[in-house]
Amino acid sequence: MSDTLKTTDDMAQARNVANAIAEGAPGYCNDDASKKAMCAMKSVEVVKGKETGFAFKGGKGVCTTDGQSYVSWDMITREIDK
Repeated sequence: MSDTLKTTDDMAQARNVANAIAEGAPGYCNDDASKKAMCAMKSVEVVKGKETGFAFKGGKGVCTTDGQSYVSWDMITREIDK
């Protein structure tokens, strides 16, 4: 988690991201191709920024929250599947 998350609302968005991953991963990682794609992500960081979004580069996933919304599982898989 990033030091950009300073309020309890920010921390709640980080919790929501973690829950989305925990709930979405078992249904997504059900074949070799999806497992390989997800295994490419070695770490996930939650940060606060201007817009909610997900970026993936060099094995690292960055979940950006605007403080009001969080990165959904669908946002993550759209980037991972590219």
